[in-house]
Amino acid sequence: SCFQVAHIALWDYFGGSTCLDINCTATDQINVLCEEYQVREAEILPGDRHRYLRLPMRWSLGRWITNRSFQPNIGLIPTCWLTTRTFYEENKRLFKRPTWYIGIADVTTAYDYLLEDRSSLRPGLFVVFSPIWLNIDPRDHRPFILLLVCCKTPKILDEMVNSINIESKTTTALEDLGNRIRVISNRKKEDALNKRAASRIDAHDLKALASKSECGTSVVKKGSAGGSEESDKGAKQRETLIQGRAVEHAALPFYVKPYTIMRNGLGRYLLFGRQYETLYDLVYHLTTHSSPLPHRLNYGPARKQQVAFFASVPPPFRSPQRDVFA
Repeated sequence: SCFQVAHIALWDYFGGSTCLDINCTATDQINVLCEEYQVREAEILPGDRHRYLRLPMRWSLGRWITNRSFQPNIGLIPTCWLTTRTFYEENKRLFKRPTWYIGIADVTTAYDYLLEDRSSLRPGLFVVFSPIWLNIDPRDHRPFILLLVCCKTPKILDEMVNSINIESKTTTALEDLGNRIRVISNRKKEDALNKRAASRIDAHDLKALASKSECGTSVVKKGSAGGSEESDKGAKQRETLIQGRAVEHAALPFYVKPYTIMRNGLGRYLLFGRQYETLYDLVYHLTTHSSPLPHRLNYGPARKQQVAFFASVPPPFRSPQRDVFA
């Protein structure tokens, strides 16, 4: 008998139909016998002693444990697809329905999701997401954004209060300027319409069209006045909502700071000069170790909000393949 370590598959993996492949689904148990990197013989260059090249991906030889009566399958699976069973059981908050990940979403949705449950606000609260516009080329590995809740320092509190006071003082002047611009633009539109109508008027029908144009002008003026009133009302409502959110945000003892998680050609996650094979590795490391972040990560909101989210964190890349020449 050989020593085996129980692992849990984090994602589905379908390697193929050969004797060296494992086909399993997420949360299946796989007992790992050994791990190794693939090594490929490189072309010999003059004066170069290095004949072999180690490939970056590590593979595990494991036995797929199922409830079936026949012998479990034995094959290879990427090591980053697995985590030990003990680690999985000790960190269920990290793996099982993580509230810190909401998949592809816009910035407004992620921000509202993070601050919706005020009872769970705390330093280190975070969410990971990726706007659809962040991945311009779908062939590239998708980057992510990490929104982190941080405590406001006294300096930040003073700056936010001063900025809101300045905005409230200049609101009347801005409204006056906006109204003047709307009046001038409406006058220009009316003058342009009158000039077009005058160029088409015939001398014989001048009197008849004069009365019609007066009626039409009055209708246009009424319609434009009604439209400007509606636009002014909508603008005031939006401004009131934005100002209310700004005041509410200034009153909170926290602020939200974004960080961009980059990707490289191998699909690894890059942040603060470090590389992580999976998002799980990144989150766990920043949860348990000190970093340039103002606070250690403290997972997501206490309960899942009513937003669209993926069932699990995505794998680092799609369809990993072994190098057949290694």
